[in-house]
Amino acid sequence: MTLLAIHYLIASAYDPDETWIEERIADLRGRSYDLDHIQNIEKRIHERDDSVTPPPDREQKPT
Repeated sequence: MTLLAIHYLIASAYDPDETWIEERIADLRGRSYDLDHIQNIEKRIHERDDSVTPPPDREQKPT
């Protein structure tokens, strides 16, 4: 019985939930040495910039 209780405690300690995952992602982003670069890419994705859009999906701009 004791081994079963120990197994349960260990297994439950390694079962991440969504909250833990989101906190871990935020923590890793905050520790990133290149956070500005990541934020720049996210901004360009949000704005659908050509630099992050595959060529077939790019809108044809008048020249």
